Amino acid sequence: MITPYLTSCRKWAGVLLAVLLVPLAVSPAFAAVESLSWDDLWPEGEKEITEQMYQSYLRDLEAQQAQENAASLPPMATQRRGPPITAIPEGSRYDEARQFGSYKAVDALDGQEIALSGYLVPLDYNADQTYSEFLLVPYFGACIHAPPPPPNQTVYVRSDRPLTVKDISKAYKVEGQIKVEKAFNDLGNAAYTLNVKKLTEVK
Repeated sequence: MITPYLTSCRKWAGVLLAVLLVPLAVSPAFAAVESLSWDDLWPEGEKEITEQMYQSYLRDLEAQQAQENAASLPPMATQRRGPPITAIPEGSRYDEARQFGSYKAVDALDGQEIALSGYLVPLDYNADQTYSEFLLVPYFGACIHAPPPPPNQTVYVRSDRPLTVKDISKAYKVEGQIKVEKAFNDLGNAAYTLNVKKLTEVK
């Protein structure tokens, strides 16, 4: 004979089992944070393609400079001999912070909670050193003293509240949800966007 008490126990046991079977991953509070390296942001084969693109650009640039230098010499002048000229004259028409690469991204990363370390390029400079928008890049000086990295090596980071960053020459670890979402600005375009939840200096 099944008593009311036994029926009640079975009912609540079923409810408890249903709750336990719900994957914890569906709750952002319990989502595991995956630590990434910058290589993890390259789609397969894209790193090699970008490197070839950059080397091709340098060869074309070198050839153009050599032609212009030869054209500017007097008729009887001896042309320069030696290794190829690789330095780009500052202020020349070749002196540009050109961004190479594509927006091809690793789609599997979309929506993941990740941690990634790099350098910050604030997009909203101010005297208080608090920022709510910045780029995360793999090397210091990118987008300011050096050309920006490829879009798929650049992450646009945004925060709901301003974050204090006292020294942008330091490396920082950024944690939050990454999206395969393009972002455009004057300093460098990004193939990824990240909503930051935690920012810590890398010691």
